[in-house]
Amino acid sequence: MWVTDERCEEVVHSTWDMGSDMDPMSSVLVKVSHCQEQLSTWNKKVFGNVRCKLAKVRKQLEKEEARSMAGGRNDRLALLNEELQKLMALEERKWSQRSKSDWLRYSYQNTKYFHCRASERNKRNYISGIENAASVWTKEES
Repeated sequence: MWVTDERCEEVVHSTWDMGSDMDPMSSVLVKVSHCQEQLSTWNKKVFGNVRCKLAKVRKQLEKEEARSMAGGRNDRLALLNEELQKLMALEERKWSQRSKSDWLRYSYQNTKYFHCRASERNKRNYISGIENAASVWTKEES
């Protein structure tokens, strides 16, 4: 999602171009950490929660369609439809990136399916503990 937005590159450049008096390795670590913070803040400000925005626009669209059918004005209808299409494209891109699959190329557009795939992969990749040389399992305490 981010790479397609020009402002993402600006955030990275502005963060990365900051000077540092540290040794090169420490400087890179600090820049990566700072870049992560800035991108996270930027993401919340620019994209926000796409799923919530999508639900909100759908409700607004339903209200406007009902108002239009009752003889009201429908000038906001086109704007809401356009906004809905943009948000759906963002949601699709997000799940495409998370799913690591080529299903979208073949018109498989079931968001619930992609959510399940990504969640399953997350569960499968979770490391609950590590077995040491003495064959004893060590688990992280929460």
